[in-house]
Formats: sequence, C-alpha cells, structure tokens
Amino acid sequence: MHLIKINIFTLVMLLAITANCQNSGIKVKKDKRLSLGVNFSPDYCYRTLRNASGDPDIDNFINHLNSAERPKYSFTSGIALSYNLKSIFVLEAGIQYSNKGFGLFKENIRFPSDIDPMNINNNNNNGPQTDLKLLYNFHYLDIPLRALAIIGNGKFRIVAGAGLSTGILLKANITQIMKTEGEKREKKKADQGYSFNRINISPLISVGIDYTVTDKLNLRCEPIVRYGAIQIIDAPVTSYLWNVGMSFSCYYKFR
Repeated sequence: MHLIKINIFTLVMLLAITANCQNSGIKVKKDKRLSLGVNFSPDYCYRTLRNASGDPDIDNFINHLNSAERPKYSFTSGIALSYNLKSIFVLEAGIQYSNKGFGLFKENIRFPSDIDPMNINNNNNNGPQTDLKLLYNFHYLDIPLRALAIIGNGKFRIVAGAGLSTGILLKANITQIMKTEGEKREKKKADQGYSFNRINISPLISVGIDYTVTDKLNLRCEPIVRYGAIQIIDAPVTSYLWNVGMSFSCYYKFR
C-alpha cells in the first residue's frame, strides 16, 4: 500500500504541473482525430486483504498472510482506439488481457524424505533442500475507458489520463514452481478452486510522455496505477487486486 501511495502522489503532482503548463499558454499541437494503438505494460502486482466478517481473530490470519505472501511481476497488453476532441482532450477505449495476482515464495525448505516419508523416526524433515514458488494468477479481459489530456507543441508532449477499467475474469489458477537440490525445476498449474467474482472495476490513473515519430505515428510511455474497487471473492478474508505498471504504446493516426 505504501508503494501505491507514493505512485499516486507522484501522479497527482505531475497532473498539477500539467495543468499549470496549460494555464501558462503552452501551444497545443493538433492531432488527427482517430488513432489505433497497441500497448504493453510490465506490471508489479499484489493485493490488499480485508476482514469482511468483523471477527478480530481474522485480523491475525490476515497478518500471517501479509507476512507470507509477496507481490509478483506480470503484464497487461492490448489495443486501444483514441478519438481527439479538437483540443488537448482525448477519449480512449480499448480491450486488454491482464494477468493480476500475487505470490508465495519459500526458499531452503525441506520435506520428509522418501526413506522416511511420514517423518516417524526424526523430529525434523530430512528431505533434500527445495525452493518453492506459488503464483496466484487471475486472468482478466479488461475493457478500459479513459480521458486523456495531451499538452505541448513539440515532438515530446505530456500526457495525463484517468478512467475506469471493467475486468471480466477468465480464469484463476496457481502456478507451482519447485526446484529441488540436484534435480530439474518442476512447474505445474492447477485451478484455484474458489468461486471468484466474475466482474471487477478498477479506477486507473497515469502520467507520461508522448513522442511524435511521424505525422501518422507516435510512441507513448506512461507509468500507470490500477486498483480493483470490487472484492474478488465473498469470504471472511477478501482481496482487492492492484497493479503498478509502465505502459509502452504505439499509435497509428488514421485521419
């Protein structure tokens, strides 16, 4: 959560700078009305846990999960259609695939050996040293809708955006990766086995740089924050998924 607060603060400050530049009389470069873009965003993903039951004992369990689970790296990618409103403002809608979630990482653990699998004769597990990684994946089809302001008259311009993304859950699975001492890495996938909510809504905010390559082509780089406003499951301990990414886009201007 501390990382989200830092990013949101940075984005808000940049938005304020953008607004100040606009008021200072910076000329606005007129774009063609319609653009089609492709985007890819490496993401830093995690979740926020909430006690939905109000039971104070649940708080201890949440603290345990927060100490055991970790963020994971993933991505968001898709296409977007932009419409310029004859000013600095642009409306954009798109469709994206996004892999959200979190992870559980354990290093240097030992399981019972094959010789003594029930660990009857020893007080400690005596199997080979193993590194275990569990990735909790939530695969979404996202439909983002946002408004952008593009400020400047040169090749480099400031772009700031805000909006909402509707997420449709496609599947939720776990990727288990084990590396046992002296053996090859083993990777398995399985369904998470819970009834997760199918729809999520994520407010999003971004600020970045737009670079004009030619009259019909421009590139864009935007740090972006997305935060799930709807809990992913109806349970005593529920989660809200979020991710912080660096979105790279390429836009082709039609007319």
